[in-house]
Amino acid sequence: VVKLQEEIAQQKLSVLKQKKLEQFKKNYEQRLNNEVDKMRKKQAELAEMEKTESELIKKLQNTQQMQKRAFGELESAIKYQGSGRSPQSSPTPKNESETAKEVKKEPEPVKEVKKETPV
Repeated sequence: VVKLQEEIAQQKLSVLKQKKLEQFKKNYEQRLNNEVDKMRKKQAELAEMEKTESELIKKLQNTQQMQKRAFGELESAIKYQGSGRSPQSSPTPKNESETAKEVKKEPEPVKEVKKETPV
């Protein structure tokens, strides 16, 4: 009778251990899946941010090109005005060399931003 009770207790203990192990495994897999989902979302967010960054850099470069062309046109207009070809055009600035120096300030070129990839 005592041996039978010990065997039953042993079986109950074994079943209980097995259930706990299965529950731990289930919890672990759930946490792992949650982490994988978080990682995928962050990667998608990063890809979207990189796309936006690229678009903004292109816009900035286009703006700089337009500014450079406008600067060239302005410089040509100042040179043309300074050559005295058109006496009826707007009056020549008092200090033409200072005006030319101010106009020649070009915007700084866009610096490439290094993208860091997550490890």
